[in-house]
Amino acid sequence: MKKVLNFTTALIFVIYLLLILYFTLFDYAFGRNIFNIFNWSVTNFREYTESSLNLVPFGTIKLMINGLISENITTKYFIINILGNFFLLSPLGYFLPKLYSNINKFWKFLLITAGISLLIEVLQLIFLTGSCDVDDFILNVLGAVVFYPIFNKLFNK
Repeated sequence: MKKVLNFTTALIFVIYLLLILYFTLFDYAFGRNIFNIFNWSVTNFREYTESSLNLVPFGTIKLMINGLISENITTKYFIINILGNFFLLSPLGYFLPKLYSNINKFWKFLLITAGISLLIEVLQLIFLTGSCDVDDFILNVLGAVVFYPIFNKLFNK
């Protein structure tokens, strides 16, 4: 029974990782088009960095809050962007310690989660899709860090 449960957990984890890849690199509804790489040029890269690269911490978050207050963006867009990034990697708080017993220390979890989030942002930059945003990184890691102790206490006794 334990093997079946472990296999099922691993399978759900793989599906979760594939969904992350889909939503961050492929989902056209979220402005993603991984095939932009085939149109890569210095000009396209420059245009991408000017419109979709944010290296200023809390710059996008502040812009979103101001846009929400001034009604330049919808509440739905705000929630999808801010909460979507916050919750995107939160399941790692369950999956990583459950599937990998050597990830039993918070600092290991934090490093792996930060690495995964950084990888997503760098892939978006390389493929010129979505936005490469330090605020996405901050929200991704923060969400995972918030849920790590909750999942750890509930499921990894």
